[in-house]
Amino acid sequence: MSASYCDVSLPVPLDQTFTYLLPETMRHRVRTGCRVLVPFGTRKLTGVVLRTHDEPPVAATREALRLLTKNPRSTMNC
Repeated sequence: MSASYCDVSLPVPLDQTFTYLLPETMRHRVRTGCRVLVPFGTRKLTGVVLRTHDEPPVAATREALRLLTKNPRSTMNC
């Protein structure tokens, strides 16, 4: 089953997760623990997926840019 959204932990000084829309091409591959590249303000940051789901967020969401690791235990880029 593929999810439409993911909650991501980012290396920023805010104690919260950020929800991103998963592009159709990434939905079947993104899992908890994977690293993804996402837009954050004017920057692009690497974050860790904490959860995938189909619950639309209240606020507008931006789209995740790229899956960096397919295997959640992997530390190497794909």
